[in-house]
Amino acid sequence: GTVGSTDLGSAAFLELARYVKKVRVTEGQIVNGEPTATISGTIDTAGLVEGLAKLQGLSELAGGAAPDMSELTKYLGDTRAAIAISERTHLIRGAVVNLTVDAEGRQIDLQLVYRLRDVNKPVRFPSGA
Repeated sequence: GTVGSTDLGSAAFLELARYVKKVRVTEGQIVNGEPTATISGTIDTAGLVEGLAKLQGLSELAGGAAPDMSELTKYLGDTRAAIAISERTHLIRGAVVNLTVDAEGRQIDLQLVYRLRDVNKPVRFPSGA
């Protein structure tokens, strides 16, 4: 890929894909009346972060050598994710991502939840008081 873009090429994709430990795809489910496919999997988060840091293209985009991520990665557990994709529109309808971080005898469980409610409608933000 070219350094000036975020396209790092298929070799980079294959490098990062090796950190995916398990993947399960379930098709043909009906969720809220919508035919849905669910993709769930586990990612070796520490390995992925180190792999990202070693990619030459990302190092050049950052303007320097690849950072040493070994201190950070020793605290990272696996990432577990489940993504629901509409089989009709191919849009992500919902996702749940979980990551555990262990540091100095303490554990932090991070969870990201995403849910698509509407498409192509204006977003209304609450006005300030």
